[in-house]
Amino acid sequence: MSTSLRGTQMLPILNECRIDAACLGNHDLDFGLEEFEQLRKECNFPWICSNAREKNTGRNLGGCEEFVVLDLGEGVKCLVLGLIEADWMSTLSTVDTNDVLYEDYNAYVTRRVPEITSEINGGVPFDLIVGATHMRMNNDYALAQGDGGKFHVDLILGGHDHHYEDTIKGERDIRILNSGTDFSGFTVVDIDLPESMDPQTTSPRPKLATRTEHVTIPQDGKEDLTVLESLEDAINEVNKTMDKPMGRTKEPLDARFGSIRTKETNISNFIADLLCIATNGQVAILNSGSLRADAILPAGELTVGDVCRILPMADETVVIQLTGSELIQALENGVSAYPSMEGRFPCVAGVRFEFDPSKEAGMRISPESVFVRRMPTAIEDQFGDEVPMRLSYNPSHGLVYVPLNDQNTATTDDTPAPIDPRASTTYVHRRKNFYDIPYDPIELGSSYTVVTKAYLADGKDGYDVFKDTPVIQDAENCPVLPTIVRNFFVGVKAMEQWSKVLPKSRGVLKAANKFFRMGSASFDEDGNQASLDPYAIRPVVDGRLRNVSSED
Repeated sequence: MSTSLRGTQMLPILNECRIDAACLGNHDLDFGLEEFEQLRKECNFPWICSNAREKNTGRNLGGCEEFVVLDLGEGVKCLVLGLIEADWMSTLSTVDTNDVLYEDYNAYVTRRVPEITSEINGGVPFDLIVGATHMRMNNDYALAQGDGGKFHVDLILGGHDHHYEDTIKGERDIRILNSGTDFSGFTVVDIDLPESMDPQTTSPRPKLATRTEHVTIPQDGKEDLTVLESLEDAINEVNKTMDKPMGRTKEPLDARFGSIRTKETNISNFIADLLCIATNGQVAILNSGSLRADAILPAGELTVGDVCRILPMADETVVIQLTGSELIQALENGVSAYPSMEGRFPCVAGVRFEFDPSKEAGMRISPESVFVRRMPTAIEDQFGDEVPMRLSYNPSHGLVYVPLNDQNTATTDDTPAPIDPRASTTYVHRRKNFYDIPYDPIELGSSYTVVTKAYLADGKDGYDVFKDTPVIQDAENCPVLPTIVRNFFVGVKAMEQWSKVLPKSRGVLKAANKFFRMGSASFDEDGNQASLDPYAIRPVVDGRLRNVSSED
């Protein structure tokens, strides 16, 4: 929905939620600072980003407030800070981190809380200090512990990790709440405040007794008519195209963050495979944070909306050249944060490896466990001329080449026009199976072509090794990520139509069998269909990324 409406659909809903303050998060900047600022101005609550400023203007990032002071009644004053981590700054595709002045969250609290207390509250300590954060839980834990100084937050309300967590950490028993995602629930917090605060700022803040109640939003609960009307308007705008069938899957597609950010999944493999096929890349490395559905998509029909849920951003792709040593460094970065559910965790194709999470980050992959697929060989067209492997099927252009007779010899006699206008009128009589190409042990000094996202190639999300590497195909010559997937299904549909036009053509059926190994296409030796739905995809987990400590 955000891809189509660019976040505007959230304004009326957020403005109905009686929000007192919101902390800036990385996806608030998906469409750039200017668009965020426009949306921010239309909110009826303030946005906060305390510990990051813009170098050029001196403003807090995005024009946010540095902090907010809330009057909770009966003279109770609450200081709310919006604290972010450095890690997600490197993932921003629309903001250059060189233009941002970032301060460590604990260092900021130690430095600024006494200053704010003096400037705003006459030196009298605030009754409550809340850290509204957009950080991984481990950084929330560190915030609760503090840096050994006298000034700490009293309550942490987190939001970067996509799960529910209610825990107590630190010497002062700081409660940390991460209330989940997608408006699935909220948490009520009761806090016992002391009758008065010690005005001596040299004294540590007292421990606060807190109690919580997690409330799950019932699916059959009473609807808010104002929100419902806004939601229906947004859905109607998007659904004009989102309900259109795209393809079919024989297997549920596991796109849950808890899965794709910690292990190999079938949807991760499917997307990475398509990256290789679309660009003729030898290896594909994609950060799992690109896959945003956070759900299991059931077997059956896949719609345009399903694809948009999985890949909501029009991410550009590039093909770069890495040495074997650099390729291992990239994979090391991908698994460096495990078991944290970091978006850098890799989706891969064309490479197989093992990692040991018990070892220190950067030392988790043994080079002996890494194998790389050989580059595909050329194929011959109907005239006996060699054509590049990638031209047998190219999802970026929707090209489809299929054999036309039982001898696997291409001919133009009595050939129907291509079903899809983007399909090629050139037909290939044989194709080396994408999945049958052998793997060889990685050679540290050899060169490999790697397809990845353009923003990863800029060194984002910890993939520093990608920076300044030779570019084989730039973003202008590579398709955007959602288009690769959509065009793949266009090709599947074209192949399916060909099978209907020439139902007894063993060549067509064999071509389908070879190419759609990732699907469920299956035919017997006589070319008879052995699957009820041969043109539905069926991606699998094949062991290309193995955690040696996992039993999965």
